[in-house]
Formats: sequence, C-alpha cells, structure tokens
Amino acid sequence: MSMQNESHEDSLETMSFGDHLEELRARLIRSLLVVVVFAGIALVYQSELMTIVTAPHRKAMLQIESSRVSQTLSTETAEIENTIRELDIRAVNLCLQQAIDRSDWWQRWDRFKEDAPADGPISELILLFEERAEDLDGTLKTGDPLLRVPASLAYSESLLARIRESDKVPWGGQGALEEMQKVLRSTADYWQAAQAEVPDETALEEAKASEPKTVSPAEVTATEEKLRDLAEKIEKVEERLVDWARWFEKGKPLVLLAYTEAFFAYLKLGLFLGLICALPWISAEAWQFIAAGLYPGERRSVRPFLPVAFLLLAAGVNFAYWILVPVGLSFLGGYGDPSLLAASFTLKDYMGLVFTLVLGMGLIFQLPLLMVLLSRTGLVEVSFFREYRKVAIMTAVVFGAFLTPPDVVTQMLMAGPLVLLYELGIYASIFFGKPHRQENALDDTA
Repeated sequence: MSMQNESHEDSLETMSFGDHLEELRARLIRSLLVVVVFAGIALVYQSELMTIVTAPHRKAMLQIESSRVSQTLSTETAEIENTIRELDIRAVNLCLQQAIDRSDWWQRWDRFKEDAPADGPISELILLFEERAEDLDGTLKTGDPLLRVPASLAYSESLLARIRESDKVPWGGQGALEEMQKVLRSTADYWQAAQAEVPDETALEEAKASEPKTVSPAEVTATEEKLRDLAEKIEKVEERLVDWARWFEKGKPLVLLAYTEAFFAYLKLGLFLGLICALPWISAEAWQFIAAGLYPGERRSVRPFLPVAFLLLAAGVNFAYWILVPVGLSFLGGYGDPSLLAASFTLKDYMGLVFTLVLGMGLIFQLPLLMVLLSRTGLVEVSFFREYRKVAIMTAVVFGAFLTPPDVVTQMLMAGPLVLLYELGIYASIFFGKPHRQENALDDTA
C-alpha cells in the first residue's frame, strides 16, 4: 500500500500546472462530500449530540450553584458554632430539661384525651383548653423544636456525607464540607450532653471555672431565646441540604434569542462534527497533494508525525471537553454577585465559545510536535527550550490561575498538562533531534 502511495505521489511530480489544479479541485470536492456525509449523519442524531455538547454547561451550572450553596452553608454553620461557644451549658441544660418536662406533660395529655369519652363536658373542656394552650405554647402538636435538634443534626450530617460522594461537590470544596460535618457533629454532641439530666462533667467544670455557680431566671430566658434561634438555623441548614441532595441538574438552561437560533445551532453542530469526523480523510487528501513536492527522504521523515498529530489533537479535544470547558464556564458563569447580576447564557454564545476552546486546545496540544519539528529543522536548539523552561511554566500557571477558581487544585489541574506538554516536547526534541544533528556534524566534518 505504501509503495502504491509513493508511486502515485511520484506521478504527481510530472503533472502540468493545470493538472495540479485539477487534482486539487478533485481532492477538495471529495473532502467536501465526506464532510457533508458525516454532517448529515450528525444531524440525524442531533438531539443526542446536542445533549453531549451542552453537558459541560450543565456541569458548570451545577458547580456554580453548589459553590454558592456551600458558601451559604459554611457561613451558617460557622454562626451555629460561634453561638454554641457563647452558651453556658448549665443554662442550656435547664432550658432543655424544661422542654423535656413540657414534652412529657403533653404526652400525658395525649394519653388523657385518648381515654376521655368522645362526648360530654370533658371533651368540650379538652377542646377549650387546647384552643387556649395553642396560643400559649407552640409545642402543642409539633413538639418542642429544641428536642428535635439532635435528630436534625444527625440527618444533616448524613446528607453532607452523601453529597461529598456525589458530583455536586464544588471543585476544591471537600475541605469546606468536611469542616461543616465537624461542626454539625460537635454541635450534636454538645446538645446531647446538655440535654442529659446531668450535663457532661468536663463541660460543667469548664463552665463553673468561668461562670457564676448559679443561673438566674433571666439567664435561662435569654438562653432559651438563643437556643430557639439556633434551632431555627439548624432546621434551615437541614432544608438546604435536603434540597441540595435532591439536585439532578441545577442551573438555568441555555437561552434562545431568536426563532432561527436553534435551527442554525443544530446546523452548525452538524457541520462542526462532520468536519471533525472527516478530518483524517481531509488530512490524507492534503498529504497526498503536498507530498508530491517533497523528496522521498522528506516524505519518510514526515509520515511518522501524522498519526502523532491526530493523537495529540484527540487528547487536546478531550481535555478541553472534560476539564477546560467545565472549569472555565464555572469560573466565568459564577463571576459576580448573583443578587446584582442575573445571568442568562445563550446557545449561540455557548457553542461559539466551546468550539473555540475545543479547537484551540487541540492546536495547543500540538506543542510537543511543533518543538520536535523546530528542533529537527535546526531553527531552534533544545538548549533554547531548556533555557526558557521557567518562563513556560510561569505562563502555564498564570493561564491556569486566570481560568480557574482561586484554589491550588484546579489551578494545577489546568496548568499541569501544559507544563507536561512542554517537558514532553523537550525530551522528544532530544530523542528525535539527534539524527539530524549527527548528520549535520558528519557533513561539517566532511
């Protein structure tokens, strides 16, 4: 097969200028037909392909919403922790014991109602009493919120553990969620110790060392108000975590600003994917046409780099789709105060940005190949790449910091591949550049 290609390429050298133009026209038409065929196939499956293409948007929106909820929960749990530190465990114990006593009284009242006759003055007295008691005590039917706090904290902690195992965790946010779990766990331990009939001795001794030995009724009343506010905050945290755990996809869908926008977006998607799928064929046609003007030795030296170029292109496209686009969109889409800026992302702008980033990263991943070609041709020495290694690393880090949230993990996730590509290019230049330099040395000696 390679012998046939070489004979065909050799035959092109003897063509006239008009024959070359005719050959170029035929290859362009064949390439265009291949693009149209693949684009038509892509349009048949346009809904499935649009779902795949817009997946980074949904992932980015999920990250944006998760980051905002995580920040809100982090603030609320910090407030809970600060409030707990200000409380006297003895006053808390008295408040919780009173809540337990009230709860026991209402349990006995429920048993009394069950045993009471359905008709008669006793049943009317029960109704009259409950109408008045409802205004005086909000725990008549719902139970005292102070006694539900330990169960709420335990459930919230289990929800956080479930969220940490899902894809809803903000990038670099595992530490914040772990800190929230610690706060909820320590608050539950404190509450259970204070709710016991005899508080924890260690906590009690610490309280005695810094507080008076007796607790006044005014202190108990003030502590109860703080505890009820704290119980409301804990209930709100539980509600946020329940809503967060139920998310499947969060964030607004892409917006259409014109009737024709969706049609042209699907058409652009089909043509783009058709071009990507037909790229090997187009490259083969272009190579066969260009190779006619090269010497046999030049053809043999260039051919091995063609499959490498496609592998690097595929690696760049996958890196952009799975990492660069979601990370970049989550940073750009979450920038600014949501209370001041209402974000609406259009399908047209999204697809233009995604196609640019995907193709751009496909070209950037050709960096090692470009470095090898420059080294083999003698235009740039390997020592030049080594000398400017620090500049290349700094550029990659700045590029990663610009497109990612302000944490080390995601910055390195972005800058790391670029640094690896540069290092790979240096080693590849050393390995593949030796034959060229050796031939030059032999020529100089002769």
